Amino acid sequence: MKKVVLVSAVLVLSVCAVCSAAPLFTADDFVPPVQAPEEQREELSAVQNPVQTDTDPVLNRPVTKGLTVQDSINAIVQRHEEGCDMIAVPGGGYGFVATGMGTYRQDLPNITAARIA
Repeated sequence: MKKVVLVSAVLVLSVCAVCSAAPLFTADDFVPPVQAPEEQREELSAVQNPVQTDTDPVLNRPVTKGLTVQDSINAIVQRHEEGCDMIAVPGGGYGFVATGMGTYRQDLPNITAARIA
């Protein structure tokens, strides 16, 4: 009986610790410019604050860090390189930004085939 109570208490405390460690940012901190109104797209695509890319001593990989998540994402996208880069998230932790480009033919007579292509 004591083991069940102890395990239950540890479980409850673990859940409380995870729930109280909410991130310091939300999805509103980084908005895809194409989902913003037309007049805000250029502003959202620009880097507003200084951004730097340094090699993380623990991961031994380049990590981009800015004052906001949106600035870090914009700096990576403006490099026009394909691949996956790491960003440091304010408040701790890491995120990943994948960039790439794809092409497709628009002149296919079958609209379903064009979408699949």
